[in-house]
Amino acid sequence: MDQASADLIQKLLQQDAEEALDSYKSQPGATMDVSLAIGEWRKEIQLQEALSADLKKALSMQRAAQDDGVAISLVSLEEERAAADRATAMRVGGVKEPAGQASPQASAQSLHNLRSALDHLQYDPTYSQPVPHGDLFLGEDGSADNQKATQLKCASCLERHETKHMLHAACSHTYCRKCMADLCEMALTTEAFFPPRCCLMDIPLSTLRPVLNADLLQRFEEKLIERKDTCRTYCSNSVCSKYLLPECIKDYVGQCTECAQVTCTICKKEAHPNACVDEPNEVLQLAQTEGWQQCSQCGHVVELNTGCYHITCHCRHKFCYLCGARWKTCQCAQWDERRLLDRAHQIAARNPQGSGAENVQQIADRLRNDHACNHHRRWQRIEGQYECDECGDVMEEFILQCPICQLQTCASCKRYILGL
Repeated sequence: MDQASADLIQKLLQQDAEEALDSYKSQPGATMDVSLAIGEWRKEIQLQEALSADLKKALSMQRAAQDDGVAISLVSLEEERAAADRATAMRVGGVKEPAGQASPQASAQSLHNLRSALDHLQYDPTYSQPVPHGDLFLGEDGSADNQKATQLKCASCLERHETKHMLHAACSHTYCRKCMADLCEMALTTEAFFPPRCCLMDIPLSTLRPVLNADLLQRFEEKLIERKDTCRTYCSNSVCSKYLLPECIKDYVGQCTECAQVTCTICKKEAHPNACVDEPNEVLQLAQTEGWQQCSQCGHVVELNTGCYHITCHCRHKFCYLCGARWKTCQCAQWDERRLLDRAHQIAARNPQGSGAENVQQIADRLRNDHACNHHRRWQRIEGQYECDECGDVMEEFILQCPICQLQTCASCKRYILGL
């Protein structure tokens, strides 16, 4: 039985008990035994209400504890960096570190141990409270109401499943366990889909836990930590390139758990005994030469070929392609005429039967007017082989197209990236 149904039943039972007690007391010849029995029944219902409230509070605290696991790891990382900075400054200044002070490694380890303990908490969002004993929930025919299982429709596969097998996203949509597991797999393999979201709202880890096995859960938590780390370090072994977790880093040196390579977290190269040499970064030099922009949140380099200057990085950070500032916080132009015409040519090429330059100009005018399209009109389904404008994958059977701005996306990008 879901929580909402249980709450409603308890409320109705409480009302029935109050009405029965008032009605019986007003009857002539009422006996004390019956009044006491009804009173005990009412106390039983009140007890179940208190148990239900306690259960909801406990589960809420448990979900919060589980979702805070990533925050705990990031706190551990920041403490380790701050302690390393302080130790370096004291060595340079010739100051002896005070005795008896807790080592940063011990503090970081204690936080890591706490996070590991939280990992063992198993929360099942489909769990519902036990029904009161006795015949409180029995119908007239003696059958229990909670046996009449309701069904909900999965937002992904559109199939109907029993409520107890459904998982609720942060919005109003529900997913069956298989589709939620598929969404998690897709999010772990395609960065643009991470973290899993619906209606542009992240699905909390506490909701996803029932469909994640031990391996997927570990990968998922590591990905969450990586995504929120503003100073990421990856293994300097080009064959490996694994993200180094906070617990793998000590005194600005991280050791990879896959290949055992040690990496300097300052210059991002193989660890070295001396100070870092400020060598030019070839990728950033090329980006500067070509006019590419770097995301200030995750460091990814973005190249814009067509469209406006509004960039949404894979990490979901939105910024201006010209200056790199957070979107709508600068005074830069919103698009470049050459790139806008390139986009118009790209759209016109989808329809070879168009009227050439005149058609391109009409499309360009429409793009100028609708450059901030919110895609609110019903999308069109176009049969055939097309490339998704968001993820770049080729759809073999059909593509979805916004009738206003002509944006073409696959069904997954439309739902999980655009939130439509």
